[in-house]
Amino acid sequence: MRCFYLCSIESNKITFCQASFLTMGENIQQLAALWLEQKRISFLHIRDVEGDKYNFRETFHDKGPTDMVEMFETYKKYGFDGPIRPDHAPAMYGETLGTFGGSTSVGYEITGKVFAIGYLKGIYESI
Repeated sequence: MRCFYLCSIESNKITFCQASFLTMGENIQQLAALWLEQKRISFLHIRDVEGDKYNFRETFHDKGPTDMVEMFETYKKYGFDGPIRPDHAPAMYGETLGTFGGSTSVGYEITGKVFAIGYLKGIYESI
C-alpha cells in the first residue's frame, strides 16, 4: 500500500477488512501475511462477500469464498494480538420487519452478528 511507503513510521497502520481487499481482487491471505510481517495491521474486520467491487453481496461468515480457518491460522502464525471484530452479516428472517429503518441498519443486524461471533470464536479457540 502506497501510504505505508510515503509515511513509514511505526504507528502508520490499517484496519484490515478482509472483504474489502477481496473485492479488489487481492489474495487476502498473502496480503495479510505481508502486512502482519511488517506490523502494519492493528485491527481486523472479519467479513465475507461474493462478487467484486462493482457487484457484491455480504455472505454469512461460513458461506463465502474465504477460508476463515486459513485466515485465522495466518493471523496466529504472524502473532496478531489486536482487536478482531466480525463486520457485517446478512439479516436473518424477521429481523428487519420489511425495512432497514429504525434501530437496524444494513449489515449490522444482531442475529447475524451473534452467529458470526460464535462462528469466529469457535475457529479462534480451535487453532
